[in-house]
Amino acid sequence: MKKPSLFALSSVLLSTTASASPPELTLSGYIKVDTLYDLSGHSGDRIDYATLGQNAPGNTVRVHARESRLRASWQSIQHPKLSGVVELDFFAEGSYSSAGSEKIANSAKPRLRLAYISFNNWQFGQNWSNFVDVKSFPETLDFANESGQAMLRQGQIRYTRHHADWQFSVAAENPQTDYQQSKLTPQSSYHSIDPVFDMSARARLTLSSGHVSVQSVYRQLKLEHAASSPQPDSQNGFGLGLSGKLAVGASTTLKGYLGYGRGLGRYTQEANNYAAYLTDDGLQLLKSAGGYLAYQYRFDSQWRSNLSLGAVRIEQPQPLSPGSLLSYRFTSLHLNTIHQLTPAMYIGFEYAVVRREMTNEQSHWLRRLQLSTKYRF
Repeated sequence: MKKPSLFALSSVLLSTTASASPPELTLSGYIKVDTLYDLSGHSGDRIDYATLGQNAPGNTVRVHARESRLRASWQSIQHPKLSGVVELDFFAEGSYSSAGSEKIANSAKPRLRLAYISFNNWQFGQNWSNFVDVKSFPETLDFANESGQAMLRQGQIRYTRHHADWQFSVAAENPQTDYQQSKLTPQSSYHSIDPVFDMSARARLTLSSGHVSVQSVYRQLKLEHAASSPQPDSQNGFGLGLSGKLAVGASTTLKGYLGYGRGLGRYTQEANNYAAYLTDDGLQLLKSAGGYLAYQYRFDSQWRSNLSLGAVRIEQPQPLSPGSLLSYRFTSLHLNTIHQLTPAMYIGFEYAVVRREMTNEQSHWLRRLQLSTKYRF
């Protein structure tokens, strides 16, 4: 039997590729313009809880469009269970835009938010952590949302199964040791070594009026001395969370989250870098607890208002240094009203109050007014 030539094989491959239907590509996103006025205290283009209280002046105004977002999603025609998503916004430089950008061009660097592939029950790539319940987020005009909120996006491999009204998911997620070093300990060069995935699990029950979700995460925090320490120092941390969204009648919706952990750290937005601290006795895990409760009332199909309250506390067994300013409690409140001008566009007004309490018994406040306009496409 005569073997097929290389040319014949190439022709078959090309004809197969040509006949395959291209994936269905969808572009979406929104343009959001925020006008901020800080009555007292000061923060960035979104409320930056970690830097609140750095003696910045109040009575400042800022207008920006950095939350604007672009999303590309594709769906395979031949394989309905194969899809992908890439999403960007313009907060690559954090809460504060680059120095000098406001003088001429007000440029902002894009950043990768999401980039993942879904196939059957599997998902590969960067998405919201399996520990995070996005559908329970309060609706705030402030991009940072409420304090005490579980908020983390990272690379992961996730497996999801459905059974009746239940959804079960487990994920191996990107690890990263976050910690503070005591100033009582000689300053040395340490770096994190992350040989074990962060492992998360979730069980979600869908109800006729919303959903309830229970989630957990296990993580190993591990540090290695760059020079002298013969053995790495490691601790095992964990976190538990309960969240949900419930409709009460035709006009009212309740959302909430409650989380607790030892070494939970960066899985709670204000506790980033406070999973543990390093002293002469080694790496010591920090306990943290936080959560929020949100209430939404719809006056009609065009008007709605939201009230949400959040808090987080980070326990500190011993001071990092005399007079240390390790923040240990945040409390925040957001009150807004939103008018839906069209199905694709709204305008909203919000009042936010944030309090940051320090270990030296100092308190810092931020009071902010925000006017936002969003157009979805």
